[in-house]
Amino acid sequence: MNLNDGQERFLKGRLGKDWIRKEVTSQGVDKVIWESSLAIDNRMLGRSKDDPTIWVSLTAWPDRRDNSDAEGQAYAAGSGKGHMVVVRGKLKEGEYNGEQKWQMSVYDVAPMLMPPRDGAQAVKQAFPGATEEKYDDPMMEPF
Repeated sequence: MNLNDGQERFLKGRLGKDWIRKEVTSQGVDKVIWESSLAIDNRMLGRSKDDPTIWVSLTAWPDRRDNSDAEGQAYAAGSGKGHMVVVRGKLKEGEYNGEQKWQMSVYDVAPMLMPPRDGAQAVKQAFPGATEEKYDDPMMEPF
């Protein structure tokens, strides 16, 4: 499966830092974005716990309808460094200084209050409006 195909993905992991508010200019418009990072649980990827951690940079963009950063504010208020979360968004792969890097534009963040029996069940609870076929994503395999 190509994870860099522009499709929505669900990732589970721990936030590596608190959400940081940044002011940026994009296409001539001032915007507020929120950034964090996610350490992916190696077991989700079928890897050994001793393998290097995969880090994904997270960016929550403002709402296109009104340029509001209310969602980013809610993410910052509801989750922070060390919190286990399920994140939904668009994942992109890139390279920087010869290293593989991952970036996700975030659509939703759901803190996990307790470990689920399987990842698909966590997604169903966190995102009740999502469709069943999205639970077949291998990034949400049971852990």
